[in-house]
Amino acid sequence: DQGVPGELAAAKMQIHDLRSKLQVQQLHDHRNFYKMLLIQCTSDGMLSAANRAILEKHRRLHPNATTDADHLQFLSEIGWTAADYARGSQWKVAPAWTEDDYAGGDDSSTMP
Repeated sequence: DQGVPGELAAAKMQIHDLRSKLQVQQLHDHRNFYKMLLIQCTSDGMLSAANRAILEKHRRLHPNATTDADHLQFLSEIGWTAADYARGSQWKVAPAWTEDDYAGGDDSSTMP
């Protein structure tokens, strides 16, 4: 009969196992959250500097959750390339409108 020391060792093993499962789940949650952020930030075919900063900050805060390979895979899944991401656009030539125009920044005083 192992008694109290055996029970203590078993409890410690259970705690370690639960902690490991929680860490894996947190990594999975951060990875999925990053993918959702990426989809949202690129949904219009453009990636603004502000949205890129949000994505990069998330990856810095959770470096083990989204690897470079994950990032590239997610880009591929949404039809983007690494070059598109670096450029901030799916288009090789920027559209005629600017980010300010798209955000509703209409300066009608400059219109003829």
